[in-house]
Amino acid sequence: MSWLFALAGLLTAALPFAAVREAWVPLALAAATLAFCAAAALRGFILQCPSEFDWLSACAFVPAVLGLAQYFTGRTVHREATLHAALFSLAAAGLFVAARAVLADLNLRRDFLNAALLAGTAVAIFQIAGFAAFPNRNHHAAFLVLTMPLALLRAIEERRGWLAFCALTMGASVALGGSRAGMALIVAEGAVLLAGARYRFAAIAVVAIGGLAFAAEIGARDDGHRRELFASAIEIARENPVFGAGLGGAGLGAFETAYPAHAFFDNGLIVDHAHSDWLEWLAEMGLLGVAPLLLLALWSAREAMRQPWAVGMVAVYLHAAIDYPLHKPTLVLWHYALLAALVAGRAAAKRRVQI
Repeated sequence: MSWLFALAGLLTAALPFAAVREAWVPLALAAATLAFCAAAALRGFILQCPSEFDWLSACAFVPAVLGLAQYFTGRTVHREATLHAALFSLAAAGLFVAARAVLADLNLRRDFLNAALLAGTAVAIFQIAGFAAFPNRNHHAAFLVLTMPLALLRAIEERRGWLAFCALTMGASVALGGSRAGMALIVAEGAVLLAGARYRFAAIAVVAIGGLAFAAEIGARDDGHRRELFASAIEIARENPVFGAGLGGAGLGAFETAYPAHAFFDNGLIVDHAHSDWLEWLAEMGLLGVAPLLLLALWSAREAMRQPWAVGMVAVYLHAAIDYPLHKPTLVLWHYALLAALVAGRAAAKRRVQI
């Protein structure tokens, strides 16, 4: 299994740095998808345990299916953008299914999460040193919001100083980055995990210190016209609330093209995202596309009660309400890789109960 650990480590380390240049993303996506699919196929061939395909996997494939349907029926305002978005969604969903099979091996799952923890620490250290892997502070924060609970939970359970260092480094990196939503979520994660482990005074201290830092940032910047962007996304969605395409709706990946006709402000810049993943999905895919993604979010929230490290999954879904982390290729892949680890962990727990 050592080569699979190397694969997990390479994927974990490579994904955040792929965001430095968007031109790297298609190559990183293709390499990650092919590597995981190959590993899953080999594992299934050797152990005769093919990949599972249940309602969770079906939900992951819905955006790709809807996007392809929009493309082939012409129910999109930008067919090329919809095709590209649909193919990316297809590859990301394939990565999720393949990763589920690979990470069903508990040793590999542990190694992968360890690699994720170390990658998050590396990204945080590079950012503090002035070499940001994510040019956008909110996306940097979203990556660490997903990853920090892995370090903090283990630090609480194992009481090892290096794990506490990793968690503190990631938290400090988010604070220094200046993402207000990221700061609020990282503080909330820390408080929840510490309170859950009965370190109530530590949880109160985290909230107090984090609250002071957040208060210093809250009035420093405006909301970036988010209200107007949200209103525009809702206007687009109203054109076709069920399918999100045709009759004035956008189509998957086509928000940028649909926006000008529904704009509530114009500052001369291109508006390529709604600054809310949920509203952008609603504008592009309608309720039919949002519902399966909402099911994944709700399942993750319930599962986080059993696997507390997954509180980061809940946090990123909340972050997606006021920003667009899950429209960035690197973060989509990272999210699906961790979601696969979460599903694999749940499956392993069920097997232990049955035994």
